[in-house]
Amino acid sequence: MISKKNLFLISLFIKYLVLFSFIPNLEIERYTQFFDQCRSFSTCLNPYSGIINLDNQLLTFPYSSLMYFVLLPFFFVSKIVDISFVILAYLFFEVSLLSVLQKIFQIEKNKFMFIVIFNPLIIYSVAVLGQLDFIPLTYFAFSLYYLKNKNKRLSILFILLAISSKIIFVILLPAIYVYFLKIDENNLQMFRTSIFTLGLAVLLNLQLFFDKQYLETVFYGVSKGYSALNESSNLLNNNFLFIAIFLTFITFIFWKNVHRLDFISVSIFTGFMTIPLFMTNIDNIGWFLWSFLLVVVVYLSYHESIKLIIYLFLTLLVLIDSDNFIINNQFEDISTFLILLGCVFLIYYAYHVLINNRYFKIKSSPIILSLSGDSAVGKTTMTGLLNSFFGEKFVDNVELDSFHLHERSSSEWEYNTHLNPEMNDLNAYKNTILSLLRGENLMVKNYNHLTGKFDTESMKQIKNFLVIEGLHSMHFRDLSKRYDLNIYLDLEESIKTDTKLSRDLERGKLKEDIIKEIKKRKGDYLEYIEPQSKYADLYIKTLKRENEEVLFEVCFKNDYFNEFISLIKKIDEIKINNERHENGSVRFDIKLNNNSAKDLFSILSANIENLRSKNFIFIDSDIDDNGELISKLGIILYMLEKRISEKI
Repeated sequence: MISKKNLFLISLFIKYLVLFSFIPNLEIERYTQFFDQCRSFSTCLNPYSGIINLDNQLLTFPYSSLMYFVLLPFFFVSKIVDISFVILAYLFFEVSLLSVLQKIFQIEKNKFMFIVIFNPLIIYSVAVLGQLDFIPLTYFAFSLYYLKNKNKRLSILFILLAISSKIIFVILLPAIYVYFLKIDENNLQMFRTSIFTLGLAVLLNLQLFFDKQYLETVFYGVSKGYSALNESSNLLNNNFLFIAIFLTFITFIFWKNVHRLDFISVSIFTGFMTIPLFMTNIDNIGWFLWSFLLVVVVYLSYHESIKLIIYLFLTLLVLIDSDNFIINNQFEDISTFLILLGCVFLIYYAYHVLINNRYFKIKSSPIILSLSGDSAVGKTTMTGLLNSFFGEKFVDNVELDSFHLHERSSSEWEYNTHLNPEMNDLNAYKNTILSLLRGENLMVKNYNHLTGKFDTESMKQIKNFLVIEGLHSMHFRDLSKRYDLNIYLDLEESIKTDTKLSRDLERGKLKEDIIKEIKKRKGDYLEYIEPQSKYADLYIKTLKRENEEVLFEVCFKNDYFNEFISLIKKIDEIKINNERHENGSVRFDIKLNNNSAKDLFSILSANIENLRSKNFIFIDSDIDDNGELISKLGIILYMLEKRISEKI
């Protein structure tokens, strides 16, 4: 029986065994004459200098020098083996495209058998017509792959390679450029992104600035496309202005929504930018290839019947474009109707893939986390790590210390502690959160822990993420039910005492006063703070904290435990003990060392990786060697992913 891998290779072999018996039309009529100019170093270096003397003049090869130099090795090889250099290049770039698509979608290559290998439109476009759009198309696929991995420089490089191969691909540049510009976390990063993009674009296209003949050649194809767009009798006449306005609007919509888009959504938006161009000029079949990534996304997202319809539509495009197919004007109107209808249906199905995309759903409403627990258990530290993970630009925080009724100098603290709800304006806290959820912006005072004063104010607004931390963050049950994840942090008593001593000594307090305050707060902690733990979605208590090892007590819903255990089993150094089930929850101890903490984090946060800031790395977060913090963050992110998956 033939394996899937062998079937894939056999399919490729048979395809190119057939295709290498063809020489595409444009290769015969135009390209070969252009490449045949390469007879010396100077003519090989710049064949555009003599293009005006060729039969088809500027139309002979209206592509960039990058496209020329990429194809040149294939031209030389084809001379030796006597085959088409366009189809030889097609083989190379198709294998590259298949490889990157497999990495993007994380599925077997044989899933692309019909939409890539036996795609009738691509085969016809390349092997029959000799169009070269498959080359920039492959570059664009690589750009999306690196966008998926948040590698800004390589993603921008490959979209610029696509543009530098065929300048019309500049239409897709906003999708990549705006994506990275929007997720840059400060003005300096945005400036660097802009300078890198502009500088690299100029570097890749320097010849445009000093070679007039080359400039005219490259833009000749653009001018022909502009003329085709304006002179088209399909759909609208003189429609360049319409398309320009439409593309501007789509780019604006993309800008407004980019924070909730992943690479799947970006791929769909690029199709929204390009399909309308084809719809206004369906005579240029190659224009439809610019929407190839949208077609792939839709094809892979639906069941077999939709796959079949897409394949039949691609076949229809080829048949209608072929010579002698259109018999009369009446049939031409029907074929135009079918093509436009197919494009509309593609847009419809792509839109539904977009709005049902898990990442899109997650980011369509703010994600809210609350952290509660006693003083000095690490709420502020964990809030800082969450901010860093999600990206400071996309997170706002509400700290309940901002709602203390009195500054530290007040005599009220002689009789009460901050743990007493009556010493905090918790109604103001609740109203603040409700106002933020309604989309309002408001000023909130900041409590300075060093001075004990409310000395500044901050503007609060709902962003992609809201992290609430404080002693009473789960005080209101109706409010905390609206949060995506309620976390209760705790420390074993001796660890908590040592931590509070260390922290408050740094704040300038005396040791005797700190110990006195700890004893004074004990009763209020048991009465007002600890009861919140039973309402938490996730409870984490550090039982032991040693140099190389840490022991936690963890509690969460029983529904998530089996998967958690299956993930943990992948790491030998981690041990689960003392498991006990109670009232739909499971409580257990987890023991690990610093060496296994990063592995634990990677496994637990894998399904929420799309929400990770491109700037987040452990070493910049000062937790590179802190297994306790790394592990806590991983467990929190695991639970957050489970909770928001439950919500959507």
